[in-house]
Formats: sequence, structure tokens, C-alpha cells
Amino acid sequence: MLLVLLFSSCLVLILFYLKENIIASKQSIAYSRVPKIMPMPVNFTETGYITDFDSKWEKKTGNWVFLYENPGIPVIRVNLEFTNESKCDLGEGLKLCKKTQLIEGERIRIEGLMRVDKLIVSLITKAR
Repeated sequence: MLLVLLFSSCLVLILFYLKENIIASKQSIAYSRVPKIMPMPVNFTETGYITDFDSKWEKKTGNWVFLYENPGIPVIRVNLEFTNESKCDLGEGLKLCKKTQLIEGERIRIEGLMRVDKLIVSLITKAR
């Protein structure tokens, strides 16, 4: 009789343990399906000016560029690329960047991911 009681108790504990692990594994599977939002990597931060004037064609092109200086190099020109993750805070709070809200010649601080031929914009703020 004691042996049957001991066996029954062990069986109940094993079943309880299995039930709890099955529930926990279902929850972890559900959490793994939630997409993780990763921030855009940043490898470039600089202060300078923005413009869409192309001196080669002597007109505004709508293609924004960032101009800044480094010691020994007078002006560095970088083409800007905006994505649906690019944010701007130009005095009206943090918003999605729109090319129409940018002001020609404005002094800004910019952060982004530098590529060979362009800077993918992460954040633009007014320079102080």
C-alpha cells in the first residue's frame, strides 16, 4: 500500500513538471514570434550644414547633401539617404524625417550609417 502511494505521488509530480514545462515552452515560442525592433546602427556623428544645391548643375536638385569640415580638409560632401526610420528634431519635436521640412543651409547635427557613397540618416537635430 505504501509503495502504491509513493508511486502515485511520484507520478503526480512528474505529470505536474511536464505540464509546467510544456506551458513554458509554448510561451517562449509565442514570444519568439514577436518581431524585435533593432535600432539602426550608427557609425557617423558630425555637425555641419545641409543643402540640396548642386554646384555642378547650379540648381537645387532635391537630393540633400551634408557638408562638414575636418582638420586639413576644407569641405567634405556626403550624399544623404532617408529611410522610414530616419528621424528629425528641428525644433518641433522628434518626427519622421521629410525632405520638405529641411531648410537649405541649416546647421545641424547628424547621426547615421556611413556607406562608401552615402550616409543613411538615423537622426538629424538642430545644432546648438
